[in-house]
Amino acid sequence: MPLLDLIATPHPDGHRIDLTWANPDPAAQPGIRVVRRRHTHPVAPDDGVVVADGTDLAFGTDVLGRALHRVADTGLQGGTTYYYGLFPYNTTPLTFEIDRANRTAAHAGAAHGTAERMYTLLPALYHRYDGSGQLRRFLDLPGGQLDLLQSAARALLDLADPTRVDGRLLPLLAEWIGWQTDYRLEIDAQRNEVRRAPTIYQRVGMIPVVGATVKRISGWESRSKEFVHNVFASNRPARLNVWGRRLNPDGSAASPGARPERVVPEEGGAAAAAHAPH
Repeated sequence: MPLLDLIATPHPDGHRIDLTWANPDPAAQPGIRVVRRRHTHPVAPDDGVVVADGTDLAFGTDVLGRALHRVADTGLQGGTTYYYGLFPYNTTPLTFEIDRANRTAAHAGAAHGTAERMYTLLPALYHRYDGSGQLRRFLDLPGGQLDLLQSAARALLDLADPTRVDGRLLPLLAEWIGWQTDYRLEIDAQRNEVRRAPTIYQRVGMIPVVGATVKRISGWESRSKEFVHNVFASNRPARLNVWGRRLNPDGSAASPGARPERVVPEEGGAAAAAHAPH
């Protein structure tokens, strides 16, 4: 059962991500477990840190009868992308539903103190007449958004690092190097493919790349000769070039430069042939 309007939003105060969603059928799936991981999405209800779990996470219903939920994930490390998986479940018996649609991610901001610096830079006259702190609290509104922008700007430094870049940007990073993304893979596996792609490119045309490609696609260990010669090119056996040089009528060797005189299969052997001079 896909949850509706699933959104993860970084909080302006930093070190916190708020998740909101709607449960379209709270009677069939009254419980929700929210699981968090770094680097990749959770694939099971016990694959990561449990952020929230229970049947009492809803704070109301909309006009269509859908249960509205909101969960605050606090104490996060600023400047880090967190990946969430939500698993609806029935309590009798306890059965979790795993759906790739119930996933989201967000980049947790950090508290950089922009609002405090803005307030400090104001002339002392403003401080004198701000006895109740109303102006200081007002600056928290733009200051929090500027903190989020600063955190997002710092995240740009990881764009070229496949181990730290936001998983949602991995397909873009793969396009930069001409690698086709397999969206069926989990984000961790996509990171490994992008990280290993340059090594595979360096071996194009060599025997190791055949084994590496077979291993990546099928998961099999292989020998390149078995897959290349005996299967893929079974109707075109490998050939061996035999090189020779013609003789002049007086028995002397012809001008330098060789050309193929005879071609035999690899399984055969080279044979010497003598020709009488013309």
